[in-house]
Amino acid sequence: MPKKRKKFGDVDNIDIGEGNEKLGEELEEESADEQLQLKKILDSPFSVSRYIRYSQLLGKKHCLTHCVAILALAFFRKWYKILELLGTGGFGDVYKVHQMDGNGRVDVVFALKTETITLGKTLNRLKVEMTILQECENLPEEKRKHFVRMVDRGRTESFKFIVMQLVGASIDKLQKQQPKKHFTFSTTTKLGLQTLEGIGDLHDLGYLHRDVKPQNFTIGLKEKANVIYLLDFGIARRYIEKDSKAIRLPRETVRFLGTVRFASRNCHYAREQCRRDDLESWIYMLLEFTEYASLPWSRVVDRDNVCKEKERLFAGI
Repeated sequence: MPKKRKKFGDVDNIDIGEGNEKLGEELEEESADEQLQLKKILDSPFSVSRYIRYSQLLGKKHCLTHCVAILALAFFRKWYKILELLGTGGFGDVYKVHQMDGNGRVDVVFALKTETITLGKTLNRLKVEMTILQECENLPEEKRKHFVRMVDRGRTESFKFIVMQLVGASIDKLQKQQPKKHFTFSTTTKLGLQTLEGIGDLHDLGYLHRDVKPQNFTIGLKEKANVIYLLDFGIARRYIEKDSKAIRLPRETVRFLGTVRFASRNCHYAREQCRRDDLESWIYMLLEFTEYASLPWSRVVDRDNVCKEKERLFAGI
């Protein structure tokens, strides 16, 4: 009987027994009891998801960084060693990883982003991000320079993941590192032009970002250090029909999505967003670049009062 072929990206039951020796070397820092229990598993073939579940049983806060940090894709046998946690959120984490070759040597450094699967369900935020990054690959070079490259994807029983080009610090982090927490007029202008170009390229692709803010823009690394990248498309939405290219009909009501500080007024009013809303958030972001926490509502907690302050700002224009 022919062996059932696995789906692309399915890593649940991949035999990584050939990596047992490498994994065993990572156990030196564990307690004697943990070493004994883990080596019992390492003595026989096991799946990535089984190891992760076992790490969770040991009570590791970040089970992926505990020992293995190895994820394999069914057809390409790519391995990733996780170096550090870059960021965490309510739906998943982002890790800095090394891609390893078959001999355990380091090839390239990437970012690995996960999305937790709860009760067999997922919010599909990572799927939206993956779809957009895949579509970006078909764009000409000048239209995709503000988007990171996706190099891999997969899933276990516990989470989905994508592997992407590693980038540098966010604009928000860079701003907080400035002596007075604000950029010069010259720097703000340059940042404004590149961030606006990135938003425009996303719109040309047919999507709204819906969460434009300094945290979602980063600088590149090395020779790309002067390039600004647009990140985190988890709540992005297609605003035109894929086939006809016609603008989609607006929904009557839409729940609040995004970040209160930078959200557009339409978002506050539970209205369908359009390209103008991303640009409104971009304006708030630029005002923030000139002086950190300078927005009139930056210290306002109540969402309705924040909206009133935004209306007051535009009333004076």
